[in-house]
Amino acid sequence: MLEIKDNILRTEKVEWRKLDWLQNEKLKDFFVESKDRLKVSLKKNNYIDPLNVWQDETGKIWVLDGCHRHAALKECEEEGTKIPELLTANFIKCKDRKHTAKLVLVYAAKYAQITEKGRNSRPARKPQQFSLGL
Repeated sequence: MLEIKDNILRTEKVEWRKLDWLQNEKLKDFFVESKDRLKVSLKKNNYIDPLNVWQDETGKIWVLDGCHRHAALKECEEEGTKIPELLTANFIKCKDRKHTAKLVLVYAAKYAQITEKGRNSRPARKPQQFSLGL
């Protein structure tokens, strides 16, 4: 039987400025408008989406997902916004460097996009009701 495992080893604070990158800068387009929206979101909503990282056998921490957040944070800081020295990251279980390359692609290929209709719709009036059967 197929089993889905939890591959998040731990969540802890990291020195975000000192992380190493697996993702090539050219892997995804990151347009100025997108970066500006991300910067506005960070300033308005704070840092709420942890980086996903892998720690290799030497102790070096590699970013699997978070390249754009990192770039936006750096620009916010350059513009005078105060950013903490440590930010939260999820440490992901990876077999080896080859496995990390696969996960970088998984993170880069988001499985859904927000539609214009969805962006402009209001939430449902009542949350869906369900029973836990207890």
